Amino acid sequence: MQDRELLQKALQNKNMMVLYRDDLMAPETAGIPVAVENELVVLHRQTNFALDGYAALRTGDITEAEQMDDVPFLKKVLTAEKVYDAVKALGFCCRNWQTLLEGILARYDGWAAVECEGNPEESLYFLGRLQKVDGRYLTMKRVDALGNWLADPLVLPLDEVTLVSFGDRYLETFRKYCK
Repeated sequence: MQDRELLQKALQNKNMMVLYRDDLMAPETAGIPVAVENELVVLHRQTNFALDGYAALRTGDITEAEQMDDVPFLKKVLTAEKVYDAVKALGFCCRNWQTLLEGILARYDGWAAVECEGNPEESLYFLGRLQKVDGRYLTMKRVDALGNWLADPLVLPLDEVTLVSFGDRYLETFRKYCK
């Protein structure tokens, strides 16, 4: 990843960044880096001038990193809205998918949204609760858009995972109302 230095600087300075991933389902993600590792970058996600959960992305998928808050107006708004003050470190290890997902199991009751590579004709986005993680696979109990649990657990190879989001209002709402 050629933008590693820029991301390390953004991590230290709490800079708002946009990470681009060409040719993937969610091609851009905005937030403040809270971890920059060899395999993963984790952002405290920003939407509408507020932080809402985290997104972990594979470093190898990042095609460009751009600082957003070098524009005076954005810096002013983000400061006034106390976005920088709200940034929180994860509090668990995230060297790779396995350690990140184990942290999500422990801290977020396993609730996550997982995006993976594959055939665009099939679903590549899964929402639900992680059940198990090992060195090669994750097992997840999925929920559909209507809040119904699907009977069969999903087993995904970790090397196909491209993005995991967790700790956001969207997932908290599903967790609260899914039976």
